[in-house]
Amino acid sequence: MKYLLTVILTLLYLLGLAQFRTITGLITDSVSKEPIANVNISVLGTNYGCASDSSGYYTLKLRSLPAEIRFSHIYYNTKTQGVSRAVQIRRITLSPKIYLLGDAIVKPVVNITKGMLFDIKDYIFAGDSILLSGYCYKYPKSENPWLIAISPNGDTLSKQIIGVEGFFYRDCMNNLHYLTENTAHQLHWIKDKYEFIHAEPRKRFEEFMYPCKFETENAFLFQIYQAHNQMIDYYAANKISKEANPVINIEDPVGLKMLADRGRFHAMGNNKPTAADIRFEEMCFFDSIYSPLIYLKDSLYLFNFIQDEIIVYDEAFCEIRKIPCNAHHDRYFKEKLIVDEITGHVYALYQRAGLYHIREISLISGEILESYKIPDYQWIDKIAINDNRLYFLYRKKFTEDLISLYRMKL
Repeated sequence: MKYLLTVILTLLYLLGLAQFRTITGLITDSVSKEPIANVNISVLGTNYGCASDSSGYYTLKLRSLPAEIRFSHIYYNTKTQGVSRAVQIRRITLSPKIYLLGDAIVKPVVNITKGMLFDIKDYIFAGDSILLSGYCYKYPKSENPWLIAISPNGDTLSKQIIGVEGFFYRDCMNNLHYLTENTAHQLHWIKDKYEFIHAEPRKRFEEFMYPCKFETENAFLFQIYQAHNQMIDYYAANKISKEANPVINIEDPVGLKMLADRGRFHAMGNNKPTAADIRFEEMCFFDSIYSPLIYLKDSLYLFNFIQDEIIVYDEAFCEIRKIPCNAHHDRYFKEKLIVDEITGHVYALYQRAGLYHIREISLISGEILESYKIPDYQWIDKIAINDNRLYFLYRKKFTEDLISLYRMKL
């Protein structure tokens, strides 16, 4: 009797499966044409549903046809599609919701290096001036590139030939450097021009100076990535004792779990993975976590995007409070925070279809305060904010056009 009951239940289960109709499909963005993951797919009037995978594909079983299927996602407009027959691939496109364009503030943009005939390669703020490096095409290659200091309004303050291309870097002690292909030079203003002093091999300079993020009254803070960039440790080096102690740790538990599983998976294979296999795996599956630490007005702000919060510390690295923050939930977030060192404001950067927006994040509530659109300038470079002014580099038309420095008041 027990055997018969098992057979009957099995037949009923198989009969139930036979009544389902299977539909597979692909969901893509109507603008970018890229696949959309984690789309909620539900059959209206039933409890049946599924979600699209990381490649945008889905498989849905229906007990009967026709049916109405709803496709919904937090960043896309909901779409309902009627289905009358089972098909192998049903393509669905969803249109993105516009979060930034509608309420973003648009302000005029000014080319502040227009007429200088310089192709700007890099810039940095130096006190009340802006320091530029670039090429002037009125002079031969042997008399290029130049170092130019201008005011925030674009007035030229000084010019000098430096003869070697490089880029600017400000270290954790607020010293200004110019890094060429092989050498790091400290820049020091003497009389009416910048002098190159304390030359160091660039590789050695980067090894020691890049991990140092900033200086407090009593310590230097160093950032160290570990566990294939799935963990960040911050160390405080006391200025007097020279001792370095760990003070802050942030880690991605999902990434660490994947690393542990990878070790077990590799152990199951007959051959060890090659170096190329490891590089490909890390490039595709182990993206570095982004959790910047910012030092402003005697407080440290850790943007723990993994836990959707900002953690505030005092200068002794004691936790003061936690602030909810979801500015990074927008799918167009570029994993970049821009800090206005003069005003103490922090902005998140977003990019869609080549156009950029910034949104100010409150360091008190974690909420978005203002949104600004950078209008009509696609694929701009080196965005920075200083004293409520946004700056960026942009080549207006074609490759033969000059790269200029633009400014937009916030």
